Amino acid sequence: SDPHRQETTEVVEKEDQDSTDLHRSLVLVKRMVERTSGQEGEGEGRERAVQVVVVGGLGGNFSHELGNIGVSASFSSPCFSVVLVGRENIAVVVTGKQRIRGVKGLHCGLFRISGPSTVRTRGLRWDLGL
Repeated sequence: SDPHRQETTEVVEKEDQDSTDLHRSLVLVKRMVERTSGQEGEGEGRERAVQVVVVGGLGGNFSHELGNIGVSASFSSPCFSVVLVGRENIAVVVTGKQRIRGVKGLHCGLFRISGPSTVRTRGLRWDLGL
């Protein structure tokens, strides 16, 4: 018996080399959310808001960071967000209207990944929008 496997831990081994570990993990998380939706008292037809935090999702090889941002963007929706955390940065793909709280003194960078976007900020050193 493997001491790292607990009763509540599901280990899934995949030989797929056509996708990244992050992509495969997010597919599994989405499936688990879909499988359990409605079981915890959510209203009929209401989606549960899920936020996945990926520690170590930033840092190291720049191409891996961009790949992780791209995968995060492909999964992100108003009810499913992915937060990538590195030693010095945090990245979140914003879809729809979203409030992001920060800590005074930290840097904030914004950039568009795809499609049209409208950004309004409040409380930054140099606010954007109206």
